[in-house]
Amino acid sequence: MGAYRQGFNPNGIRNNEIEKRTAMNMKSVTPNLIVEDVNKTTEWYKEILGFEMIMSVPETGVFDFTMLKLDNVTLMFQSMKGFVEALPEYKGQKPGGTVLLYFDILDLDKIYKKAKKAKAELVVDINTTFYGTKEFTMKDCDGYLLIFAEDQTKESA
Repeated sequence: MGAYRQGFNPNGIRNNEIEKRTAMNMKSVTPNLIVEDVNKTTEWYKEILGFEMIMSVPETGVFDFTMLKLDNVTLMFQSMKGFVEALPEYKGQKPGGTVLLYFDILDLDKIYKKAKKAKAELVVDINTTFYGTKEFTMKDCDGYLLIFAEDQTKESA
């Protein structure tokens, strides 16, 4: 424990050496979600959540891939067919499943009303958590779980 306080980690490596080795200068992470029908998913995210399509392959028709953006959030969607062609070892896998996307937003009530109006599948209704957020969870059209959360601990402007 004493060596750790003097600038070394428990393995005897200087902490600044670890920082040099692990600094990757990451700029962002954009999930690429695998779906059965990219067109259907793209429309769902546009209509329910207000995303805008910024790229697609091909440009028109039946999409194999799209990239959507809303404010500072970017999502990519790729067809299962195209994914399995690139990585055949994933044949037989199903889209959706255990991926959960957590959206930190400023106006929870607005997105909640849109979701309710569109009859989106709510998994957990709107609630306030013990850690100070107001949130709800819904499924998208492919079974991915989306949590929308608004911090309630910040002072109002």
